[in-house]
Amino acid sequence: MQRKYFIFILILYIAIIVSGGIVEVLTEFMIPPSVVEMEKAAKGSLLILIIAPLVLLSGIIGLIGMFCFWEPAIYIFTTAIIAKIVLNPTLGEWKAMTRWDQVFSELEILLDGIIITFIFFGPARKLFIRKRTPNKSIQRAELST
Repeated sequence: MQRKYFIFILILYIAIIVSGGIVEVLTEFMIPPSVVEMEKAAKGSLLILIIAPLVLLSGIIGLIGMFCFWEPAIYIFTTAIIAKIVLNPTLGEWKAMTRWDQVFSELEILLDGIIITFIFFGPARKLFIRKRTPNKSIQRAELST
């Protein structure tokens, strides 16, 4: 896989996330006020409020690192995705969302899976493997024997 195609997938991923946020703001009027009040009353854990920003930060660092083809970024990004999946049910008992919110949320999850598959098992794996140069002192020692 060429770098430009992988970068296109990452840009598409960011576009889906941003579009999902915009759609959520633009369609929130479709949710009845009584449901919004009930959603605000549903409580999440304080521990989650501390961990959630760390997961978000690691996701951002991993995503930026993948643009630079930094090898540890794939592990940071994958850890953030796994943490997002594990923590999602604990953020609250339920969440009201419109169909459009759901479409963008599921597209984001789909692209999460595509990116993780590409970086660990697919053609993008080669982009993150750095060629290691052999140590010259070891080569000299081998030549002298």
